[in-house]
Amino acid sequence: VIIVDPLSTRGHGRSSHESKPNDDSESTDLFSEQFITAWNKSLHYLFRALAHNSSLQKLYIVNNTFSPLHLDDAEAVVTLCNMLKKTSLQCLTLYGLGLTDATDTHIVAGLVVNHSLKTLDISYNKITSVGAVRIFRALENNNTLETLDMGWNELCPPLLSPPLSTG
Repeated sequence: VIIVDPLSTRGHGRSSHESKPNDDSESTDLFSEQFITAWNKSLHYLFRALAHNSSLQKLYIVNNTFSPLHLDDAEAVVTLCNMLKKTSLQCLTLYGLGLTDATDTHIVAGLVVNHSLKTLDISYNKITSVGAVRIFRALENNNTLETLDMGWNELCPPLLSPPLSTG
């Protein structure tokens, strides 16, 4: 089991700004552009390494949904997709990473060929009904996934309802 939570050092829900002194001096913030770039690069390398790991069964990558840290680096997302294609991962949690319809297309490509994943948690992201429909279609021929958590995304219920028959 690997758990990646870059915000675990921040304390109990406090923003990094609360612990800074009140001055106008420039200082390094936890969420500087360089930190976010390093975060995405780290995920890229993690996914790349895990693509060749046949024993890992659970991977949790979580984030506080109120922070600007997101999995928005195209290289990291493409590498995640490749990992999904090659791994025997059974549980994947990508909770609160700012995933959008643009990033979920890569995840969908991995889901189409993945037949080991039993649990997928992509809750607390920014996936809309358009992205959700793509995910559902990718899973149509998947017989292994047992749990899909897409709660707290930007879904529009009417678009997810099956069409009503007209007669």
